[in-house]
Amino acid sequence: IGDPPAAIRALRDTYLNRSMSVPGDLQSARNLRQDSIARFGEVSMQLPDPDRSWLRTGEALVLDVEIITSVPTDDVVVAIEVHDSEGRRLIGANSDRSGAPLPRSVDGRIQLRLGLDEVSLLGGIYHIDLGLHDRDVAISYDHREQAFSFTVENRGVNTGVVDMPISFDWQVKA
Repeated sequence: IGDPPAAIRALRDTYLNRSMSVPGDLQSARNLRQDSIARFGEVSMQLPDPDRSWLRTGEALVLDVEIITSVPTDDVVVAIEVHDSEGRRLIGANSDRSGAPLPRSVDGRIQLRLGLDEVSLLGGIYHIDLGLHDRDVAISYDHREQAFSFTVENRGVNTGVVDMPISFDWQVKA
């Protein structure tokens, strides 16, 4: 198949195409880079109700993300993107732009709780990508494509992708 990262990506894609859970050590072929100063460790997603496998529009979603660094650094940025089922990016954010840079001189393991505080999406299946890169976005340390998927159940009357409050204020004039 080729070099080891390509083989790992091919195996990971096979898992994803068969709707199977991808083992953690195969989720990112970039984990094979021995010179990378940062990589993802364990990552998990928590839904608001453990008895449901879906969200309601407006509920929160939490990701627990472990980052492992091999040398003291503060030049690691966590990036997140949410995509719809057609692959369109709905939002992209990162820890630096959001005012939450990595604590200075981190060496070893650090835990991040990443909150999507109000998922204002209507019914559908959505995917989350996670990435680690330097502040200049010149070096990508690790990337997990479709690290998680989640379903939103729309119990309202609005249609589309995004939910936003809309009001109708009638004024009858004689």
